[in-house]
Amino acid sequence: MVDDDVVDRQSIRRMLDRAAQAFEVTEVETAGAAMATLGRDRELDCVLLDHNLPDEEGLSLLARLRQEGGASAPVIMLTGHESDGLAERCLHEGAQDYLVKGRFDQDGLVRAIRWARERFSLTRELAAKAQALARSNVELERFAYVASHDLQEPLRTLSAMGERLGERFDAQLGPEGTELVKRMNDAARRMRTLVDDLLELSRASRGEAARRRVELKPLFEQLRKDLAARFDETGAELRLPPTLPAVQADVPQLARLFLNLVGNSLKFCAPGRAPVVSVTATLGRRGADRPVVELVLEDNGIGFDPSQAEAIFEPFKRLQPRTRYPGTGMGLALARAIVERHGGRIRAEGRPGQGASFHLTLPAADAS
Repeated sequence: MVDDDVVDRQSIRRMLDRAAQAFEVTEVETAGAAMATLGRDRELDCVLLDHNLPDEEGLSLLARLRQEGGASAPVIMLTGHESDGLAERCLHEGAQDYLVKGRFDQDGLVRAIRWARERFSLTRELAAKAQALARSNVELERFAYVASHDLQEPLRTLSAMGERLGERFDAQLGPEGTELVKRMNDAARRMRTLVDDLLELSRASRGEAARRRVELKPLFEQLRKDLAARFDETGAELRLPPTLPAVQADVPQLARLFLNLVGNSLKFCAPGRAPVVSVTATLGRRGADRPVVELVLEDNGIGFDPSQAEAIFEPFKRLQPRTRYPGTGMGLALARAIVERHGGRIRAEGRPGQGASFHLTLPAADAS
């Protein structure tokens, strides 16, 4: 118990002495003595910390304990004045609870100590698991890089040798041999693409995105230029509203997100019908004060069964045969990873034979 007021310390001690559970209490009067005690005694179960101390404000001491690694026990802040602002600051700095002197009785104090210990224990467990997860992610990223590098090299060799074999020995191979070499080369190319997609999915799922203000209208217009050949080949149309809001996002990841979604619409187009992709966007909010941009990309392609609306985001998931619609089945898995890395959500709606729509939210850019 850290409190320079003798009367307050005696009052709290009497409450604890009368409690059904036995308490062993160490009393100190200053922040300096508290730091020394915490540094020496790592078996403390709880700290009752007065906000007004003679040598340092309790809130400052609490922050210093957290920064210097001395917060080895849960802290309950005590104060003589009720203040919502102070209570919020105390909890922000790591206190488990906030009690106003004269406003709690014996049962309330004992209950606060018990709950503080339970919350503190859970917080430490979560922190340990978060650290373990962070280490696991680092190792996974290293593995993904090594695996990609080690797999790409033999695949490049296989592709090169296959092409050379077909060029030099085409006559000796005959039709059957030529077809086998072609199939081998195609398989090697698909494997290289799959490895690249897996590595990109791994990167998109981890790490902090370098976010900045991104205007969506120019991004979609650039996408239309990048896919100009496919638009011309299919007679596709990309319909954009006169204006689109700005988002706070990583530009390369956002460009890949829309490339995958629009590319899917061009790939899964309905026979005899030119693809049309329509983009709409509105500003909304998630929670009390988090502005988001709600985007909808809708097409008139072959659509899909609504029961598969969640499954299509799974890696390697394919609803259509590869022979007709080539690809690795990673595009929508990567799209979801990018959206969720930005703190957003994505879902799909399908209408068999009529088209599909993708609904996603992304953080809106600051008004400035």
